[in-house]
Amino acid sequence: MEEEGVEILLQVEYGDLTFTREKGIDNDYFELMFEFNGENEMISGATLQLKGNIDGKSKDILYYDVSSGRIVETTLLNSDIDELSEVLDSLGYSDKELVSFVQWYYETNKK
Repeated sequence: MEEEGVEILLQVEYGDLTFTREKGIDNDYFELMFEFNGENEMISGATLQLKGNIDGKSKDILYYDVSSGRIVETTLLNSDIDELSEVLDSLGYSDKELVSFVQWYYETNKK
């Protein structure tokens, strides 16, 4: 992920893992945060906030559920699977691959 200008921040005390890209000419800047359930330490949801490359202004936060190892739109809050797809494409991951990686990273580094 470093090759794609992405930084990873794990905050076990808050139960989240965040991917941030603040650099890069060809790709949108974003913050993609995965939230973990405190009881079973499984991914419970995700939020995506895009930022404009030129003005750096944050766009609306988009919300997603994680179900059966997939990232899916939520019906309760603002969600847009197309925006998420663009971010995933820029990372070179499918949603299933990213969910697997996030779960593995959390379990491996939560100490």
